Amino acid sequence: MEDIAQTLHTADQGNGNFVNLGIGNPAPIPEVTTYWRSLTQEVIDENATCKMGSYGASRGEEALLLEIARFFRTHLDWDIGPENIVVGPGSQFLCFAAGVLFADCDHPIILPRLPDYTGYDALRAGRNALRGIEPQVEILDQRSFRYRLDESALAKIDRAGLFVASTPSNPVSDVLDQRALLLILDAAKRTNATVLLDHAYGLPFPAIAHGTTWMTLDPRVLHCFSLSKAGLPGARLGFAIGDPDRIDAMTAFVSNTVLHASRLSQDIATAALRDQSILALVRNNISPHYRRAAVHAQRAARDCLPASINWKTHAQDGGMFLWLWCDEPWSDDLELYRMGKERGVFFTPGRYFFLGSEQEHAWMKQCLRISLNQPAETLEHGLTILADCMRALRDSAPRPAWDRPLSRTADRGVHDA
Repeated sequence: MEDIAQTLHTADQGNGNFVNLGIGNPAPIPEVTTYWRSLTQEVIDENATCKMGSYGASRGEEALLLEIARFFRTHLDWDIGPENIVVGPGSQFLCFAAGVLFADCDHPIILPRLPDYTGYDALRAGRNALRGIEPQVEILDQRSFRYRLDESALAKIDRAGLFVASTPSNPVSDVLDQRALLLILDAAKRTNATVLLDHAYGLPFPAIAHGTTWMTLDPRVLHCFSLSKAGLPGARLGFAIGDPDRIDAMTAFVSNTVLHASRLSQDIATAALRDQSILALVRNNISPHYRRAAVHAQRAARDCLPASINWKTHAQDGGMFLWLWCDEPWSDDLELYRMGKERGVFFTPGRYFFLGSEQEHAWMKQCLRISLNQPAETLEHGLTILADCMRALRDSAPRPAWDRPLSRTADRGVHDA
């Protein structure tokens, strides 16, 4: 990410233009931008100056806590109140807090289904250990595959402090089904651990993947939510819902580190939840945009990428990314990243999403995460460049002995024989 940022900064100074398909920012949907701009202005006009002139409560603004509780009681029938909620500067920070509080070297963090979000690497803070469970790879057809939870490996986990999973996931956008969720919860009960489910891409906002499965409230489960992918990544606002004892511990962590989340951001969220206008934004603008983007990305991959190369994409449940696997012995994600950068396009190497894996399979270094936040023609342009990189990497790779042309001497020897 630092390399991409520095390169793009140099490009902005007039040294070239880059197509960035490695970024995790949400797509700049005009209606979404207009909505948040208008709501922000309303909040500023009301009382922003007064709010920003004093500290707030570490758990979160009372008005926001009440609106979150009302929202989830109304739409999910969750029996919660302010005591079940903590607000923080982004869901990633709250995940970090959970890692610090509920895991240590003797009770490690478990990522039950790889690949998963690279930011969870920060949960290793202090003496924490982190282990990721490699998935089972299911080939669906010539151009698609799916990762599956390795149930037998999960059943063997005998020590854990915190199970963490994004659902739908970053990077492959797959959703944990009810069976997988219950197996993870069973493992947590067996090891006396906490489960943290990161819904940054799921319901109720931004709801950019279909088939999302909801769990009922359980004392062991923390649910993390974010407004980032609903159009406010820079506002850094997230919240967690869970058992009061765990929420109290996270509130104390917020208090002793960042004091509280931005009061202005909290007021904006309060306004969006109070009239529930955010639901219409998700339903009418955000969800349809990413559904169209996912369908177009699959079509663009088939149109742009070489038919002669064995590439596959992960089955789409929706989401913000296309996960591409170049299943060839010569394929290397870092080399494709380097070659793409030389040609003016960025992708995210896939190996960094296989955190804490005890084994290094070749296919873990053959994948790319491709962002769907760019216009259709930009994505197609980037995939066309990627196709050139794939061909060039293939053509430069050493060929196996059986595939090399016979030399003249060898030819004569064969004929003499």
